[in-house]
Amino acid sequence: QLFFDCAYQGFASGDAEGALDKTLDAIKTTTSDEEREAARELCVTIIDAMGPGKESLRARKKLASVLF
Repeated sequence: QLFFDCAYQGFASGDAEGALDKTLDAIKTTTSDEEREAARELCVTIIDAMGPGKESLRARKKLASVLF
């Protein structure tokens, strides 16, 4: 839960990349399928909010590498 709180705070303050990194860390470390899915959904939300561009493409690649 702490990962999610930190990610939400970072995202709300305009640090989308920092929030994404915290959320990716949550995906890597959680053992709960429910928390992993919630973190994945949050990553997708953050990436969508980044809009089109190099940053979002890089973020999608990071997410894919963590998931697969």
